[in-house]
Order: sequence, then structure tokens, then C-alpha cells
Amino acid sequence: MTHPLDINDLDGQAHEIWRLGHRLCGDCGTYHKLRGVLLKAGGLLGGKYDTEALKPFFQRLTFPGARILIAGSADAGLLRTLLDCTAARPLAITVVDLCPTPLALIDNLQPLDGVSISTQVADLAEPLPMGGFDLIFSHAMLPFVPPPRRGQVLDSLANALAPGGRLIMSVHFGPEMSPEDRRTARLAWYDKVLKAVEALPDMVALLGDARQGLLRDYAERFRYMDKSFATSEEVPALLEAHGYWIEDQDQGPTKPSVTQATEGRRSTIFVACRKTARRPSDSDPIG
Repeated sequence: MTHPLDINDLDGQAHEIWRLGHRLCGDCGTYHKLRGVLLKAGGLLGGKYDTEALKPFFQRLTFPGARILIAGSADAGLLRTLLDCTAARPLAITVVDLCPTPLALIDNLQPLDGVSISTQVADLAEPLPMGGFDLIFSHAMLPFVPPPRRGQVLDSLANALAPGGRLIMSVHFGPEMSPEDRRTARLAWYDKVLKAVEALPDMVALLGDARQGLLRDYAERFRYMDKSFATSEEVPALLEAHGYWIEDQDQGPTKPSVTQATEGRRSTIFVACRKTARRPSDSDPIG
């Protein structure tokens, strides 16, 4: 890369994360390499799809000087979503991920007025090497974590919160799917996205003749994961078991479906804080 990227330059980011993924990814497969291409082609929605549902929470919980952690970020999209949701400045934002590829992409962005950004490779299931955050943002991350380690992630995030800090966690939910439903949905998603990519000459040139195999690998490995949550009741129980109060929650919009079995998928957004001697109220200070 010869110059920093604008945070809204999706074309440049698609090329850059493709390049970085080949150099930096370990066993991520096509997950990070294809992020930019899929965002351009409409094969991924990212945090932007939940922006309107997230915005009231960010506007209420951010303030000038806030220290914010983005816990898991497969590209620059969650940073963009966060900044679209709040006008508060200055902000000190730390982005953590297990893979260095998305962090390197974020490091290559142009500086943003009133926003300082740092990145850290870290396993969210282990104690974080930083803390004192007024707000932690986790979007669609928890289903990627194997069930036995989800409690460890929540413990780690709780310990990284400053007193009075909040966790905003968005988790995708959808109907339970049989193995056959999943296979059918993956094939339908693949067909849809392949057609969309074929209509983008720059993306075709980027992926070359390998594009069908790459998209098929992504569909088979990362679409409609077996470890996703089936009902929104699972997450409050998990949060409360690991020392959080559920302060507020809301639902994002219903997501586009590719088969009947994928209808009704949407996000639920939870706002939580660490348990204290009493349940927090709206009059409690933030930050």
C-alpha cells in the first residue's frame, strides 16, 4: 500500500485486506481475505445494517474523552459503524482481534479528527492486557466463540470495563436449521454472491479464476454456523451468569434471507454493566 485509506473507501479496503490476508492470516481461510469483496457485493451486511438500532445506545453512552474497546473486528466496518453512531469527540478507541489482518487494515486508515485508534492482537477468552474502558462494543462475535469459551470471553470483557462502564453486545439469532437446511442455504448464498461479484469487474480482477472456489470455501466454512444462537433467551442467561446486569435491549431489523429456512434472522442488542450491590438506574452516572 502506498497511501493511507479513507475509512469509507470500500474499494481500496477490499484490495488491501485481500493483500494483508495472504500475508498475515493463519488458519482463517477466506474469512478476512474476502471481507472487502463481500461487502462490496452485498454478501455481508456487517454492523452497518444495525446502525439505526445501535445509534440510541451509542449516543447515550459515549461522551468526550470516552475510552472504547471494539472486541473483535473482522475489518474496518465496526469502527465505521461506531463513528456513524455518535458525534462525541474526542474518543480513544482500541480494537482487539485474534488475527492481525483486520488490525493491520485499521492501522492503514487515514487519521480521523478527534479519534485516536490503537490495535492489539489478543485472545478475548484470555485476560486482556488493557482495561479501564467506558464502553465495550461486541458485534456478532460471540457465536464465533466455541460454547465452552464464551463465559471466559464475557469474564475477560467484564474485567476490562471501567467502573460504571457498559457493554454493548449485538448477537445474531435465527431459526434452528437442519444440516440439509444449512447446505441448501449455503448453496443459495453462494449462487447469489457469485452473481453479484461477477457484476463487479474490479472484484473479478482481484479474485481472478479462483473466485468460485474462494466463495464456495467461504460459504461452507462461515455461513450459517452450527454454533449460532437459536433464541434470544440464551444470551441474557449467559450474561447474568458471568456477572452482568442487563440494563437495556432492542432488536435490529430482520435480515435478508436466501431460503425459507433463513427467514426471521435478526440481531438483538444488549446493554449490560457489571453487577453491583444494586441494579443500576437511569440516574446513575455514565463514565
